[in-house]
Amino acid sequence: MKPNPYPPIGKLIDIGTHCLHIHSLGEGNPAMILEAGSLSWCLDWHLVQIEVAKFTHVCAYDRAGAGWSEPGPKPRSTIQIVSELHALLEKDEIQPPYILVGASFDGHTARLFAHRYPAEVVGVILLDAHHEALVDQMPPAWQKYKKSGAGMLSGMLLVSQIGALGATGKSRTSYRQEIATRIAPNLPRSRLSA
Repeated sequence: MKPNPYPPIGKLIDIGTHCLHIHSLGEGNPAMILEAGSLSWCLDWHLVQIEVAKFTHVCAYDRAGAGWSEPGPKPRSTIQIVSELHALLEKDEIQPPYILVGASFDGHTARLFAHRYPAEVVGVILLDAHHEALVDQMPPAWQKYKKSGAGMLSGMLLVSQIGALGATGKSRTSYRQEIATRIAPNLPRSRLSA
């Protein structure tokens, strides 16, 4: 994946094997940790994060290889993602307890984090998430649909990594530039252009 050409809105934290990007707002406890979906990044939470920051500390981060974060060691797995998130929170000195918010793919990440670190988690909120065992209980027609969807997801991931999301009329770069302009309107334009 190409590095993000725009300055991070948060900070890069070295967790030992690579740097992860985290953006924190607000103060208070428990800290709310926002987990974006599989093709998402921290800015997808921006409007939610602004509102939550009015009453507690809230963090959105980019998983390894997404947004402003560096690629992480392979193989990638949910256990690896959970370990990296825990290391990130420790290195950035974000104290438990946590409320984890998992959207889509990261519903599983939030549940696994809560399972591995139960003393640190006081709540889990799942948005548009399904249980990973659900797929095995679905009828054969669903299995076929899932298999074709997995191929499509792999293709979308590949296309997003090479920066060719022009099918929507906007490239990933122009989309990020538009979002960054809304979030940081006073940033000089030269910093927002490719």
